Amino acid sequence: MLFIKRLDDRENAAERQAKRKGTTYQPKVPKEMRWGYWTQMKAEDALNHVKTVVFPKMIELAADEKSSFWEYMQGAECKIRKAGLLIEACNLIDQMKIAEQNQDLRQGVSVCLCWVTCSLRDAVDSSARRGILSA
Repeated sequence: MLFIKRLDDRENAAERQAKRKGTTYQPKVPKEMRWGYWTQMKAEDALNHVKTVVFPKMIELAADEKSSFWEYMQGAECKIRKAGLLIEACNLIDQMKIAEQNQDLRQGVSVCLCWVTCSLRDAVDSSARRGILSA
């Protein structure tokens, strides 16, 4: 999810730069893969879209067998099963404001994943205590 968010952030930055320069920008990431596109959908639609469109296209992007991305995508599958969990994860990632951070994403991935995991665990625990979810 962090990688998809970062792709969209870079695409947005390139679009803004082209606009400032008065040039046209040819997007490199298809609209249907963009974070800003599918995160605006209803939860169930977003989950279905991630599973049937975004994730398969990510695997297609990994076609270059010499890339490290290819290594990581081997045997990869979308493990998110609940729409609410996807939306909560997306909200937490948005709260991190990754685009505003001036650092290499790889340096912060471990910290970000830990933060998202802990935040999701806290949200689930809180919901379970309130009787919204069964723990």
